[in-house]
Amino acid sequence: MADAVIKAFEITTEGMGEVSSRLTKEFNKGLEREGDDVKVKMLVTYVHSLPDGSEEGDFLAIDLGGTNFRVLRICLKEGKDTQTVTKKPVTDELKLSTREDLFGFITENVADFIKEHNITRKLPLGFTFSFPVHQTSLISGTLIRWTKGYNVSGVVGEDVVKLLQDAFQSRGVNVDVVALVNDTTGTLLSVSRNDCHIGVILGTGTNACYMEKVDRVGKVNFPGDPPQEVIINTEWGAFGDDGTLENWLTEFDKELDKHSEHPGQQTFEKCISGNYLGEISRLALQKLIKAGQLFGGKSSKQFDERESFETENVSKVEESDSKECGRIFKEEFGIEASAADCDTVRR
Repeated sequence: MADAVIKAFEITTEGMGEVSSRLTKEFNKGLEREGDDVKVKMLVTYVHSLPDGSEEGDFLAIDLGGTNFRVLRICLKEGKDTQTVTKKPVTDELKLSTREDLFGFITENVADFIKEHNITRKLPLGFTFSFPVHQTSLISGTLIRWTKGYNVSGVVGEDVVKLLQDAFQSRGVNVDVVALVNDTTGTLLSVSRNDCHIGVILGTGTNACYMEKVDRVGKVNFPGDPPQEVIINTEWGAFGDDGTLENWLTEFDKELDKHSEHPGQQTFEKCISGNYLGEISRLALQKLIKAGQLFGGKSSKQFDERESFETENVSKVEESDSKECGRIFKEEFGIEASAADCDTVRR
């Protein structure tokens, strides 16, 4: 049975070619128009050029992602940058809280950073927001939907820059938000001086962006003298939300989606990203346990809990020898794992 479970995750070269062809079709659809049937949104970022190394200045930046929140001070001078960074984990409770709680958390951490580093003058701030946003300018954008396990109330459909700026003002934090970018766009901008033109995120979630010719973006009319290029945030995590990937979804993918925070959304992301790989692995192992093919057919209360086996555990087991693998299952999940069991898990 282990062979059958493993085979369910395999994809042929021909299959990969077909997935690529379907993704390209979705890219073109998203560039041409908007609508509920357009799942890969191909969002316009209003970033029209890449850094060339001549940029200078003193800036603040914040980065709200699927796992952590970061506050940074970045000084650019003579083609080099120096950074000061603080990082806080984003708890599951905060991910499911209210907009007052979320933006209060952000504002409090920025205020603490300014105080801790004795920043006395007003600095421009860039806001990296790792979720699908419909932007109408570089400093405005409404949240389309939450991803990466977030479901904060009162934010979907709202301008996230305005919510942030209002929170700063209400708490007397003296900063101006001057740019809103997706984390994928930020990734591309950070290394573009090395002749890089595509940014890809493979982390808690997944996404990609790239520099596109403006005349290929049919859904937007840029006013005045239009720029030649613009960075497109693909939001490819939603690829497959219309059933396009149905032929390649396993029973484990479908089970995970059914119990996820947003069923039927972010299909591609749920197949490959860090927020979900641990649970997919747990579901596959549970099938083997129930069939008596693993751990002597015995699970545990801890291992039976949804999302108890995290992607970090997958990495630890993959890198371990049989002794360390057995220790992980024994100490963290109360399961007796033999060397043969560990060989099967690592497959």
